[in-house]
Amino acid sequence: MRRMPSAAGGAAALDMMLDWLGAQHAHAAATDAGRRLDAAVLRAYSERRVKPCEFGGTDGTAAIAASVLDLLTAKSSGARRGAVHPAH
Repeated sequence: MRRMPSAAGGAAALDMMLDWLGAQHAHAAATDAGRRLDAAVLRAYSERRVKPCEFGGTDGTAAIAASVLDLLTAKSSGARRGAVHPAH
């Protein structure tokens, strides 16, 4: 089992819940939201925007959540550096 920092684990749980809701209720917006959340979390870590305390960094839950939120709220046009597009 892969060890995840608490903020990433919470986001992963939310992503799974959105995927389940989308599948169970044929709700494409929920499925899309789960994909966007997953992409934002992966991008925050892969671009080293955050380094959680659990892995020797100084970022706690609030900093990680703020970074993910910044990526999620970036303009969908991709004009801003943080734009996240759902994986297909």
